[in-house]
Amino acid sequence: MFNLLLPSLTSIVHRRLFVGRMKSVCHCEYCCATARRFFELTNHHRRAMAALQEYWRVASKAICAGRNYVAHAAELNNPLPANPFFFLKPPTTFLPFGKAPLGGQARAPNAIEYPKQNDLHYEVELMVIIGERASKVQESKALDYVAGYAVGIDMTLRDVQTQYKEKKLPWTAAKAFDTSLPLGPFIPAEKLPNPNNVDIWLSVNDQIHQSDSTALMIFSVERLIADASNIMTLEPGDILATGTPKGVGHVEAGDVLKAGIKGFDALDVEFHCVGI
Repeated sequence: MFNLLLPSLTSIVHRRLFVGRMKSVCHCEYCCATARRFFELTNHHRRAMAALQEYWRVASKAICAGRNYVAHAAELNNPLPANPFFFLKPPTTFLPFGKAPLGGQARAPNAIEYPKQNDLHYEVELMVIIGERASKVQESKALDYVAGYAVGIDMTLRDVQTQYKEKKLPWTAAKAFDTSLPLGPFIPAEKLPNPNNVDIWLSVNDQIHQSDSTALMIFSVERLIADASNIMTLEPGDILATGTPKGVGHVEAGDVLKAGIKGFDALDVEFHCVGI
């Protein structure tokens, strides 16, 4: 919400603090108090944005949308949802590119650890990074709560997920294992003004397996934020995974995954799979 407040405060400071093209300066109590508040908020905003550069350090959770692309639902023979639905990944799943993970045995950068007896799948996604505490947000105001974006990969134990789905049980064991959420660098929201029309991609051993636009999402970023925030409060740094397009598939130990958002080539990421 600070993004909405800052322009109005800026206007007040320029109208009231500076007079006559800044040739004379007003020193009244109101103007001085306004200026102090303006600079306090500006400094607070800068500190908050600096912290969100490493959003995974402050995130309390990742809330992940399921089946948000028609073709992906079809490739796994899943019905389309009438409304968004979500599952959670805890911070121990976070694997920030180039950094030590928050979970795992080896705690090695860029290493996706998984039980080697299981069927590991990749799912590239656009990640939304929450910038302001969000609870029961209106869809029309949802993007006001976004600090930025990142590419991410929702790693999944597909055989475990299938077993749990058949028993109508939650997917936690398939989705929430340590290092199962590789994450890319932070992209400020102003550099990606329309998250509903960006291209995301993923390659395995330098062969492209996923490449599609978020314009194909069933539910928009705004709808996902609104629905998620009506289930639980979203805190600054929290990660909202928006779902994966078609092309998901199996990987195994030694495979190298690369992913990115087109137009942000310098922020491409690379991870490797390690069976344990």
